[in-house]
This record gives sequence, structure tokens and C-alpha cells, in this order.
Amino acid sequence: MKKTLFAIPTLLALLAFAVVMGVNSMPHAGNISSKDAVNYKAMVCMDQYRNGQLIAHKCHHNTLTDYGKDFIEQQLSGTLDNTQSVKYIAVAINNTTPSAAWTSINDLTTSGFSRAAGTYESNSGSGSWNVYYTYSVTGSETGINMTGLYTNSTGNTLFAVTTFSDTNVISGDTLKINWTITVS
Repeated sequence: MKKTLFAIPTLLALLAFAVVMGVNSMPHAGNISSKDAVNYKAMVCMDQYRNGQLIAHKCHHNTLTDYGKDFIEQQLSGTLDNTQSVKYIAVAINNTTPSAAWTSINDLTTSGFSRAAGTYESNSGSGSWNVYYTYSVTGSETGINMTGLYTNSTGNTLFAVTTFSDTNVISGDTLKINWTITVS
């Protein structure tokens, strides 16, 4: 009986020690370092071809919108309908500096342009992927200078946006928009 009484406090002390050590080894919100953070980067390139020849190549970083940040949060937390994906590309003529508060870019809908489902291509194991679309131009447009990446084929679902110098297109041109996105 004495051995049992002695064993119970010893077991309780060991259990308490294990709990304290386990709690102290767990990461706390205040102790998360920058190496634990998720970083988002994207480079957007626009290639313009005329008569099969590359005549313009422009690449820029982008603005991740507030909607885009919320979309990422909801995807990671599992609280979003998983039928949405970040793959819809549009272009625009817009001389305003992009804002994180934007939800759309006033998509261009003439001369063969519209919001289109891009092709998704994974760079497996790297945290990097591409979404791209090539427009076949059917008319003339002056000053195309913006592209947006959306989570839906319609509506105000702008994930990210960037600008580039004005691009003038004519019928027969092709305009390839390629978003390269990396999380690390």
C-alpha cells in the first residue's frame, strides 16, 4: 500500500513535468519568426506577337488585393467553397494606380478580349505555378496597360492586379499574359 501511495505522487509529478515541457515547446503566436511566415510573390509578363514575331515583352510585380488576401485565408482555413480557383485573366485600359481595395479592373471586352480561364501549370515541389492565357486580337486597341487575375469568370473577384506600359494591338496580334506565382 505504501508503495502505491508513493507511486501516485511520483506519476503526477512526472505527468505535470511532461505537460509543462510540452506546452513550452509549442510555438506561441508571439514567438513565430519571419521564417515561419507564408510569403506571396508574383511576376506578370505580357508578350505581344505580330506576324509570329515577338515585338514586346514586359514583366512587372503586382498588387495582391484585399479580396485576394481574404481568399488565401479562406482557402487555407478550409472555409471557402473549393470550386473557385485563381485562374481567370483579364486585361484593361486603365490609367489609375492599382489599389489593394480594388475588386475588378473594368475588363476589356472588345477586339477578342474578355475575362478568360487561363491554363494552370505547376512547378511541382517549388511552391510556384503559372497561369497564362493567349488572346487572339480581332481588332485594334490603343493603350492596353493592365491585367487582373480573378477567382471567378464573372463578378468582383479580383485576386491581384498589375500595370505595364501602354500596348497597342491590331487585328492578327496575339497577347500572352503569364502570371508566375510563388509562395514560400
